[in-house]
Amino acid sequence: MTAKQVLRNMSESTKRKMLSMVFCFLTSVCWSLSNFTINWKAYIDSSRGIEQSQPLPVTLMLMAIGISMSAVITLAISPQIPFKLVNLKQACWSVTTGVLYALGISFYVLAANAGAPASVMAPIVGLYIITPVIWDMLANQKCVSRKILLGFICSIICLFLYSGVFTISHTGDSQRISSREWSFLAGCIVPWGIGLITQDKAAEGLSLNHFPQTQLWFALGNCICFVIIAVYSSVTEMTARSNWLPFVFDHWLMIMSAFFGGGGSGFLTLCLAFAEDSHLMVGITSMYPSLTAILGMVFLHEPATWYVLLALGFATLGVLILSSEVEDKLVSVSNTRYNSITSQKFEIVQDEEEIPLLIKIHKGYSAA
Repeated sequence: MTAKQVLRNMSESTKRKMLSMVFCFLTSVCWSLSNFTINWKAYIDSSRGIEQSQPLPVTLMLMAIGISMSAVITLAISPQIPFKLVNLKQACWSVTTGVLYALGISFYVLAANAGAPASVMAPIVGLYIITPVIWDMLANQKCVSRKILLGFICSIICLFLYSGVFTISHTGDSQRISSREWSFLAGCIVPWGIGLITQDKAAEGLSLNHFPQTQLWFALGNCICFVIIAVYSSVTEMTARSNWLPFVFDHWLMIMSAFFGGGGSGFLTLCLAFAEDSHLMVGITSMYPSLTAILGMVFLHEPATWYVLLALGFATLGVLILSSEVEDKLVSVSNTRYNSITSQKFEIVQDEEEIPLLIKIHKGYSAA
């Protein structure tokens, strides 16, 4: 391998790392907007003096529409010419990921409808991000670096702070979770955590040309799960005309939440396809509630309480720690490139030992 080839390979590795960071950022933005639209709907309901009364089957079907819109738009902006079918393995992993994510969302809605307090649900359910790390440690005997571990710790602290469980007003019997609600929360954590693992599998060897197809399979998995649960829950509520008409802004907010959620999951697939360390990317994307909190304070007039500001501080610290890990990896690539080029030059000099001494001396004077 020549020095030019080494340079080309190393620059390609750096390019992939930068692309993974871009897609990581887009994932965080989309997931933040997905959460923000849900908060927006709750804000509108609160201003009307009512609680959320949308039936579960209608909510799931609206989310299926939003996920489908995300996949269709992805296909429209990337026509894939010439068309080449994605391999069956990636398609199966994408469908599986879609089913798992939809299952987790369904259990989350069930937990909320059962009366589980949102302030406690948020930090508990957010623990799904550590599932891939535990899986690698147990199944693959692979440990994460100290910086990534610190980043995950900051993320978990953020989740608890954003929930407000540390405030005095949140320490009553109303915050207790029943065994039935615990089972629903487990139904969120397990599918979402496994979904991160299967999504990493779906991203292996993925090209940009095949991404729209994997997003379509992902949406198909979501829709299949949503429709089955909606039908099982209540066909009557799902088909009741009064639950659909008039089709108001509240319905569109749920559709947009699923639309942004599906887009964020798609960007995460691309992020994992280009990333060399999936745990690092998951750790960075787990900070997305910070952007949701900022949007809430700016547009929904949510109070800037001490625990929200402290959570933003921990989020900033976590991003800085994980970003320094990214920088270390980029520096490592640069050092590898330098060492490889140096070794190439050394090999050339070693080969020149066969050249007569007079020619080598002549080259030395020329270089001087």
